Amino acid sequence: MMEPVGLYIHIPFCRKRCKYCDFFTIPSLKLLTPYLQAVKKEISLYCTTIKKVDTIYLGGGTPSILGVKNLEVIMDEILKSFDVSAKCEISLEANPDDISKEFIQGISKLGINRVVLGIQSFDDAKLNFLGRGYSGSKVRQALEILKVNFRGSCCLDMIYGTVFDNWKFWEKELNSALSYFPDHISCYELTIHEKTVFSRFKRNDVKLDDNTFRGIYLNTSRYLSHTGYIHYEVSNYALGIGNICRHNMKYWKRLSYVGIGPSAHSFMGKERWWNVSSLRKYIKLLASGELPTEAREVLGPGQEQLEYLALGLRTKDGVSSSVLSLNEYGFKRLGILEKEGYIHLEGGKILPTPLGYLVSDSLPVEILD
Repeated sequence: MMEPVGLYIHIPFCRKRCKYCDFFTIPSLKLLTPYLQAVKKEISLYCTTIKKVDTIYLGGGTPSILGVKNLEVIMDEILKSFDVSAKCEISLEANPDDISKEFIQGISKLGINRVVLGIQSFDDAKLNFLGRGYSGSKVRQALEILKVNFRGSCCLDMIYGTVFDNWKFWEKELNSALSYFPDHISCYELTIHEKTVFSRFKRNDVKLDDNTFRGIYLNTSRYLSHTGYIHYEVSNYALGIGNICRHNMKYWKRLSYVGIGPSAHSFMGKERWWNVSSLRKYIKLLASGELPTEAREVLGPGQEQLEYLALGLRTKDGVSSSVLSLNEYGFKRLGILEKEGYIHLEGGKILPTPLGYLVSDSLPVEILD
């Protein structure tokens, strides 16, 4: 495999589980040591298949909860096993609780050059509602530390669409974020997933109605675009092309990536596979020398085309119409969707508008149906 791949490391540990979270997470560090041994083993099993790595993303969970020494164990194994590009983008998801001058200095020495701070909000009541476990003042303190001590990219993850978020409230949240001049902002809609705490609530007690959210979404796109951010993906804004997340673009452009850790997903060529969503099973399989793969699938031509559209229409780069098997009806639908303001047709490409981003999940079916 000569093409550089993206490497994702899933670190499932958290202090507590947030009310909206449906990722594979564990609110305990009891199995940390065997987890680290298993991760090292999984990396070693891939090093014969993969040679070059040009993006690394440490996600979770709460990767920053590991502290510098345990993160160093993972980074050392990666650097020992793969040819890591000198310009590798190395991202770390972090919580405000874990940010200190010493922590930032430590991760910088490990080569981490992109910190994704999951602040979610600056408002105490909203943070408590989401189950985050820290205050707005802690968020601001963490951002000040990053601003002074970190030379890489500072990225913020925020959540909106809760019952708190009318436009005036959310505009204040955005202005608080902008005052720290972040290189990247992700604005995620609150989604209610099954088996989360919020799934037990009445929907109207948790999140905004669809019409109100739609207005706030479009206002957010205009607002951040006017302040110099590129709305390059449904939920993501970068302060200039150089701050677009290269690792996540691999997902949307269907480039090769390998996921390490329980529940992590991988993709190469036409094949996808994913790991078991059990930490104990993950550790046990790797201890016996087996890859912890739960399942694999090879995409057929129809699936590939639908996925190409579904992922490509999430980004500002859109998709090329020349690789689609469109009939007369399909081309007619493109014209209608452009007239309705969902897409823009230019230079043989189908480019989504902010309105199109809002319905990106249904656009592929509209075009291919």
